[in-house]
Amino acid sequence: MTKNEMKDLLFETLNEHDTLFSDITLNDTLNSLIVTSIDKDRFIITIDNLKEP
Repeated sequence: MTKNEMKDLLFETLNEHDTLFSDITLNDTLNSLIVTSIDKDRFIITIDNLKEP
């Protein structure tokens, strides 16, 4: 799975639970999702490939 596929999957999954979130924004520049809960708390979920040591 690529980074973009993972972002899209998370975006779709979070959007399915729209009663929990007031806003979900996909930010390709930061490789992240910015999520705002219905309580107005904001979170950032960053998606990046994990490099094996």
